[in-house]
Amino acid sequence: MNRGRTSDVLLRASAREAFIPLAVSFAEKAALGLGLEKDEALRLTLAVEEVFTYLCRTAASDQVIEVSCYGGSHDVSLVFTLPTAAFQLRAFNLTTPVSLQDEAGLDEIGLVLAARLVDRFRMHRARHEVFTLTLIIEKSYPLLGPDVSLSVQQVSGFSVREPHAEELKLAVHLVNGYYQGEILPVFLNYPGKVVDMIAGGDLHAAVAIGTTGTMVGAILWQQMSDTTVECFGPYVFGQEPGMGIREELLNACLHRLARSRVVALINRFPTRDFPDAHFELLGCFSVHSRDGSLQESKAWFRLLREDPGCTVWSHPDVQPFLQREYRRLVLPRSIQPVTSEGEEQAAYSVISTDVDRLQSQATLHPAWPGRDMGENVSRHLELLQHEGLQSVFFVLDLSQSWQAAFAGALLPNGFEPCLILPYAGEGDLLVFQFRGPTP
Repeated sequence: MNRGRTSDVLLRASAREAFIPLAVSFAEKAALGLGLEKDEALRLTLAVEEVFTYLCRTAASDQVIEVSCYGGSHDVSLVFTLPTAAFQLRAFNLTTPVSLQDEAGLDEIGLVLAARLVDRFRMHRARHEVFTLTLIIEKSYPLLGPDVSLSVQQVSGFSVREPHAEELKLAVHLVNGYYQGEILPVFLNYPGKVVDMIAGGDLHAAVAIGTTGTMVGAILWQQMSDTTVECFGPYVFGQEPGMGIREELLNACLHRLARSRVVALINRFPTRDFPDAHFELLGCFSVHSRDGSLQESKAWFRLLREDPGCTVWSHPDVQPFLQREYRRLVLPRSIQPVTSEGEEQAAYSVISTDVDRLQSQATLHPAWPGRDMGENVSRHLELLQHEGLQSVFFVLDLSQSWQAAFAGALLPNGFEPCLILPYAGEGDLLVFQFRGPTP
């Protein structure tokens, strides 16, 4: 169940402008070697040049910067590891205005450019004195092509097995044909991406094949963390109910997970064929389907082994929600409150944004805390709504106390907690959805 990724390539260099060409060359060669096309590699290379240049201008010249690059099945990530958090990275916010009237503003122009060159970025405080900045470029794939034949004949029997590449692409077309009015994960828009994700170990699948060789069903699943897996489906193609196809597909997934360390199985996009027996309702949220209609989706989960319990951090304003939901779901948690007691905070916060324009939604993640968290959330909402993104989510990892503190900036901006995803990050994830401005 390990996620597929190629070996890291690593560069360690002092924060000196003389090493900028070395960092740029390293990024370019690594990106091409890990499978990016030339235009994709160029975007990553330009972003690396801007970030490394900024760090050289703001760090001590003897400070060592570690740059590592690795390839996943469908993306390439480049990671800066820095020995201190004494850098101001607020320009990575989509909404940051940059002044051209002072030297600090001129330095930040490069970061603004870098943030927009990559598809995603993440900041992580591994320890108090170390943080990482990850730049991510997605490989390009063509969108779902012309419809293949969707005439699936009725069968009297079937078997379940792993699919090969052509069967995977056929399964993607069939899912989109038979479930076009339902909520589907975004990767199912790209058959080639699904093939690569499964070949690289980032996604797993099983298909149901009738006695005549026709495909009659499919299920996919993906590891969210070391102990939580998310499944998609099961999808059944043109068969009468009562044949047991959906149950056998789910059993194939469960059988694979039984040999792993997985504690929880989650389904956030259940179809009309999802067998919810033995699952618990996590919560509800609203998303837009491909035809533009707003749909309410229910998220389900199932414990596969005993929950060992853990500690989570909570802002006081969401503690009643967490207490109620953990009690309802019978999940053993010790909730620790996060409070401000006058300690110093950074002036500016940073938020990273994942945009899915096909489904008109955006998901925000905290990247760095700061005194302006409330204003920063408000600015992001204004920009996303201006761009027509109708569903906006904010996800906090409750194992990180600094992330839990962001909840105090979300509620006044019209976000509401809607569900907990057990162990889906480094700890439990708490998902908020924007429901509208507070009265």
